[in-house]
Formats: sequence, C-alpha cells, structure tokens
Amino acid sequence: MMLTPQRLGVAMGCAAGVLLGLFVMWKFNLPKPPPDPRMSPLSFDPGVTTTPALSPDGRLLAYASDRANGKNLDLYVQMLGRDNPSRLTWTDADESDPSFSGDGSALAYYSAQAGGGIYLIPALGGTPRLLVPGGHNPRFAPAGNVVTYWTGLRNAPLQGQAKSWVI
Repeated sequence: MMLTPQRLGVAMGCAAGVLLGLFVMWKFNLPKPPPDPRMSPLSFDPGVTTTPALSPDGRLLAYASDRANGKNLDLYVQMLGRDNPSRLTWTDADESDPSFSGDGSALAYYSAQAGGGIYLIPALGGTPRLLVPGGHNPRFAPAGNVVTYWTGLRNAPLQGQAKSWVI
C-alpha cells in the first residue's frame, strides 16, 4: 500500500485530533465519574419512617414516624450520625412531609389535625402554628422565605380538583 499525500494528510489529521483531545482532557482536568453510591440507614425506628428531609447545612434529619405508638405519624428530628431523635409533634393525627427553612431554624409540615393543613414549628421543637388550612406537601424555597404547597383532594387528580400555591 502506497502512502499518498491524501492518506498522509488524513493520518496527520487523525493524530492531531487525538493529541488535541488528550491535551484538552489534561488541561481542563475533566471531572472523574462519581464513586459508587453507598447507602446507609439514618433512622432505626421499629415501625414506619417516611418523608425525610435534610436541613440546608446537612446536619439535621427530620422525618415522620409511628415509633411512639404505632398508630399515627409524628415528626422527629435528629442530628445525622446519632440515633436519639427528638419528637416534635404530639397529636393523634398524622404529621408528615417536613421541609426545612433556608436557615434550618424552622420546619413546615403537613398535619391531618382539624381537617388538615400546613403548620410551622421551630426545627428543634416548640409550639406549632397553623400556616395554611387544607394545604398539602409544603416545600420551603431555598431562600427560606416562601413555602409552596397544593390544595385539593389528595387521591383524586381530576381536572380542577388540585391547585398549587405559594405563601
């Protein structure tokens, strides 16, 4: 096989492309793929533990659990890496869906008490207060000054039966 000027040009172009690609990878230090994820339990309640939320600084975990009596969900908060949660709510109704404020000082959550609604409570415990009657699934915005939620029938996603809100 004879090396013609055209083949020589193609070979040099391919070699230059490979060298350029290697240079770009070295120069810009492309990120390495993330390591394989490791899963580890954060709560060790004997019953149901659901709707977890991490504080913005990643130090607190809030979640709903039936650990107290096995009959209804209450909210708990704990430091990550510790297994001694503090109970935040004490009602006979289910509480769930905690969401931390932007500074981590408060939680918005859903409670089924008194017909259901969105409540606020200090993240380390205190007196809850009703924010919005009838709301579901509260979520603080990252800045922490706005809460989104929805209203309507929980298990009936029919046209016009659910609306999203911000407060």
